[in-house]
Amino acid sequence: RVIRDVNADVIATVEVDGRIALQRFNTQSLPFVSGTPYPHVMVIDGNDDRGIDVGLMSRFPVGTMRSHVDDADNGTRIFSRDCPEYQIVLPSGGRLLLLVNHLKSKASGTQEDSSAKRLRQAERVREIYDARRQTGLTHVVVLGDFNDTPDSAPLAPLLGNNSNLRDIFT
Repeated sequence: RVIRDVNADVIATVEVDGRIALQRFNTQSLPFVSGTPYPHVMVIDGNDDRGIDVGLMSRFPVGTMRSHVDDADNGTRIFSRDCPEYQIVLPSGGRLLLLVNHLKSKASGTQEDSSAKRLRQAERVREIYDARRQTGLTHVVVLGDFNDTPDSAPLAPLLGNNSNLRDIFT
C-alpha cells in the first residue's frame, strides 16, 4: 500500500529473494492493492548465500547494468551482497545512475568488525560514485539500507564533510 500511495517512478529494493520473486510481487501483490505494476524489474544475484539481494522496480527502461559483486580487498569480497549500478533511461533522454546498497548488518559478528566492514563498503561506494561523476554523470543516487545512522563513522565516506552526497531526510 505504501508503494501504491507513493507511486515512485523508481524504487530500490533490499532483501529480495531474486528477480522472479520481485516480479511476482510486482505483478501480483501491487494489483491486489490497486497499485500499478512497474514495467521494469531487475535484480542481480549477489554474494549473500541466504539469497537476499538488492534490485529495483522502474517505470522507465533500465539501460546499462554493472555489478560489483567481485570487488575485493586482499581476496575478500567487499560487498556482502553487491553494489549494482543501474542506469535508468529518463523520458527526457537523460540518464539517472543508481548505486543500490545493503551494507553490512550490525546483527552478526562484533560491532568493531561490522563497523569496519561497513566503512570499507562505504569507501568503495564512494570510489564508484566519484569515478562515475568524473565521467560527466550528474544524476547519481546512492541508496538502499546502510544499516547505520547518517552521522556514523562508517558512513563518513558517503556523508562526511568532504562529500557532496546528502542524506535525503535532511
